[in-house]
Amino acid sequence: MAPDIQVWSVSLAGAGLDTTLLSDDERARARGLARLDVRRRFVTTRSWLRRILGNTLAVDPRALRFVVAVGGKPRLVHPAGDLEFNVSHAHDLAVIALGRGVPVGVDVEWVHRRIQVPRLARRMFRSDDAERLVALDEPERTARFLLSWTRHEAQAKATGRGIAMRPWGLTLAPDFSAGMWGQSFEPAADYVATICAPLPPRDVQFCVRALP
Repeated sequence: MAPDIQVWSVSLAGAGLDTTLLSDDERARARGLARLDVRRRFVTTRSWLRRILGNTLAVDPRALRFVVAVGGKPRLVHPAGDLEFNVSHAHDLAVIALGRGVPVGVDVEWVHRRIQVPRLARRMFRSDDAERLVALDEPERTARFLLSWTRHEAQAKATGRGIAMRPWGLTLAPDFSAGMWGQSFEPAADYVATICAPLPPRDVQFCVRALP
């Protein structure tokens, strides 16, 4: 039996600019990215998304068609079916989640990302949780912030609410909402990620793909 959820970790180190598998819209989006490193990561992430979806569905990756739903979450419209997906990337890593008959949300963060935790915590978190976070020493402070952020973000993406539709007042390292399944994990060294779905899956399979 195929797993309900597959989570792929794809290294973007040494990412290239081969747009063979991309749609015209994706190529145009890539051309609009001014920074070469950002363009390379976008092209490689979209190419691997198409490869993984195409292999799972046994179709040509170039034949896949996507639309952006309300809340900004992309979904697959051709071929039609029950396969859901979500993508997140940070620094040199992309994480791609597939769900059979279940919406999924995934978020990944690089632990060495330069962020002003006190400022962000006081803007995004409840005041008591923000002060608890600010009181921690580094690197624990950044690690707790990023873990909490991936949990909130993955849950929002799984439900399709999107960042623009979500109020702040976040909680520190939250439990998953009622009816929501989630798992935090390390997809690679120096990264933290969370995968969420609105119901517990029968099986979760983690896969790693390191580019040559």
